[in-house]
Amino acid sequence: MGETLRMYYEGRQPFTQPSGRREYTLRMGMAEASIHDPLTWKKNPLNPTFDVGPEGSVDSKWAGYPWIVQVTDQHWHMYYASWDGGLLPYGITFRKWGTTMAESDDAGLTWRRSGILVIQPDRRGACDEHGSGSCAVLKVGEEYWMWYTALYKPRPDFHRISIALAISRDGGHTFEPHPAGAVFSKPAPLGAVGSTSSKPHVEFRDGKFLMWFSGSTPDGRFYRIYYAESPDGLNFRWHPDPVLDVSAEGWDSKGTCYPSIVHLPGRTLMYYVGNGLNPSEQLDGIGVAELET
Repeated sequence: MGETLRMYYEGRQPFTQPSGRREYTLRMGMAEASIHDPLTWKKNPLNPTFDVGPEGSVDSKWAGYPWIVQVTDQHWHMYYASWDGGLLPYGITFRKWGTTMAESDDAGLTWRRSGILVIQPDRRGACDEHGSGSCAVLKVGEEYWMWYTALYKPRPDFHRISIALAISRDGGHTFEPHPAGAVFSKPAPLGAVGSTSSKPHVEFRDGKFLMWFSGSTPDGRFYRIYYAESPDGLNFRWHPDPVLDVSAEGWDSKGTCYPSIVHLPGRTLMYYVGNGLNPSEQLDGIGVAELET
């Protein structure tokens, strides 16, 4: 935004359920920085910028993992992962997430929630049968294309979390999953109970779709950030080595995940999260890496 960078980020506040299980409420804040000093951020004093919805709504427990689309200068869309407290039938660790949206008419300062899931759940046998989550949305011609985290957990001892494509023809308000199903799924290691490819960041540059995403380690405990590209947004070729590995010690010594790419004059930055894998673990904040040239 001119010489200002704006970040929408997820904040987590712990609480204890009546059962004694520790949980988190996910809300979203906003911060800004100068393009001349992209390492120093100032939080919005009015945070949370976007709170959870009322009891019974699709985002009454979680509103996180935001992706912003600037439809016009003033009218913006925010797509985000939501949770209403619903669980799959296998136990308290199997949340049933969804993907929803909000709109702003003042360039992202205030938001009104849609109150509906933009990806309809419970498509039997589909890659997203058991829910959807974080996403990336681009305008492609007159359509909006969404690459989203698709959840398939048919039983407690198996899962396949992949990246699927859905398309909107109503201005980005509702999306129809593409019949291709999952457009990318990192292969599961031999003997593993599953594999995760999630939270894509997608761009269209130089005639192709570029995607950075979080992929699970062989033991399933942590993430690394990987890269893939596609000529058509459907068929992705991935690089099997992480593009951002862990540090020798410290806050990102176990994992790197949830990338967001920013292009500035003469440099490209990746903001990312460190150790941890899900909201049951401590993720230790947001850091930044710079593209090697």
